[in-house]
This record gives sequence, C-alpha cells and structure tokens, in this order.
Amino acid sequence: MTKSVKLKFAPGGALPATDPQGCLGELLSAIGSNFLCSATITLPDWQVHFIKKPSILGEDIPDTAPFEEIRDLYRSFARKGRRAEKLSTKFEPEFILNELDRRGFYEIEAWGAGADSRQWTQWRIARLPGNPGTLFIRQQDITAGKEAENARREAEIERQANRSKSLFLANVSHEIRTPLNAILGYAELLLTGKPLPPDTAEDIRRIADAGGTLLEIVNNILDLSKVESGQFTVRNDLYETKKLVDELSGSTITRIKSKPINFSAECAEDLPRYLYGDAVLVKQVIMNLLSNAAKYTNKGY
Repeated sequence: MTKSVKLKFAPGGALPATDPQGCLGELLSAIGSNFLCSATITLPDWQVHFIKKPSILGEDIPDTAPFEEIRDLYRSFARKGRRAEKLSTKFEPEFILNELDRRGFYEIEAWGAGADSRQWTQWRIARLPGNPGTLFIRQQDITAGKEAENARREAEIERQANRSKSLFLANVSHEIRTPLNAILGYAELLLTGKPLPPDTAEDIRRIADAGGTLLEIVNNILDLSKVESGQFTVRNDLYETKKLVDELSGSTITRIKSKPINFSAECAEDLPRYLYGDAVLVKQVIMNLLSNAAKYTNKGY
C-alpha cells in the first residue's frame, strides 16, 4: 500500500516542508518558463497553493487561496457568452474529480482566458504521485501550437477547394469539347465539299480557325491539375507566325461587330516566318489583349 503524504507549504509559496518521495520536486523541475502558472490543490478543502503565480492575478492574491476564489477570478477574465459558461462548468470541483477518476488526468483548453485576450491556454490537472489527496495543476501557453494547427487546417481546406475547382473545370472542359469537335467537323466538311462563294468560305475558315484555337485552350484547361502538381510543361513546337496572326485577326474582327472601329494587323518585316515554342499560350496572351481592346474600345482603330 502506498503511503499518503501530506504536503505542507511554507509561507510565500515555497516548496512543501514534507515531501519524502520528491514527487513535487520532479514536477517542478519540468515546469520551466513555458508555464504561466503552477500550483497544488489540497483535498478535500480545495485550497490552492501557488508554486508559480500567474501575473494575471496580480499581487493581491495570496500564495494560498480557496479554489473557488481563483476560479471566479479566471471566470471574470474569460470572454462572455456560451463559451465562458461552458468553461466555468469545466472548473467545477465535482466535474474535475469525475474526470480524474475516469481518465487519470484532466485537460482544459480555452481561448482568451489568460492575460492576453488573443491567447490559447491549457490547464492540466492530475493527482500528485504518491499523494492522491493532492492535485497538481499547471497552465501553459499553447497559442503557437493552435495557430500552426489552424494554418494546417486552412491549407488543407484550400487544397481541397483547388482540387474541387480543378475537377469542375476538367468536367466542364470535357463537355465543351464534344460540341466543339462537331463544329470543327462540320466546318471542315463545308470547306472540303462543294465550292462555296469566296466570302462564305472565308467566314467558315474563320470559324474553323477560332474553333481550333478554342479547342487548344480547352485542352490546356484539362492540364490544370498538372499545373497545381508542378508537372505542367511549356510545349516546344514549330508554328507559323503569319498564320497565327491571321487566325487571331479573324476572331477579333468578329468581336468588333458593328462598332466604328478600324482594325488592321501588320507584321514587322523582321518577324521570323516560323518560331519555336508554345503557340497555344502565345495565342492566349494575344487573344486576351485583343479581346479587351475590342470590348473596351468604342471608336478609333
């Protein structure tokens, strides 16, 4: 049978005069500066004997005080509302003893119940080894850990949102490709079938060119998952510069519609006939510029 040891505190919150097993000394050696508060609670009178008094309590609180008095002070510091009421319930002596009997220890986490209203703190209560009539309680600042946990949670939520967005875009892009391929197929049939009037043939050719560009853009959207995983690579293909300019010009003319705008496309004399790179990305950049120009220019050239 383990012998019960009665701890007697000297004035000023010093170490107990009687602690033959050295249990409290071992606990105190682990306290360090990370703990905001440490104390023992003697039962059944529930007297708190401070070892390290929290600065939030000030100098008016003696080194030994009733548990209810200390609890009510912390309750006044906590934020009002349901969370404060719930926290108050968790510090009821009967509730604490039930948790100790059930789990062997008791932990409470609270937000804004310390000296700093933006601080997360944790109380841990356990029976003193070799002396079940004495509880050891300490309060620790866990704000950094909570912030890191919240950051990880927010990062995971963002990753989930990005994955959902990528899946949505991939599905939409897939649905767009089916009718777009049909448009391109019919345009090809018209161009390779019976001879058409020059103006009509030119319009259909512009439809085919614009549709081809759109199909390439849609295919790039399908590669969005590769972008997010860092596997996206820029293609290196040989493309004809004048053909690219002609395709973009035709699409821009259709966007101008009836606006009093003159549009002309001129290629510099030193522009190479062929370039090596990702023609789709080049088209996207130039098309965005031309689309905005056609949309926001009311007159001119």
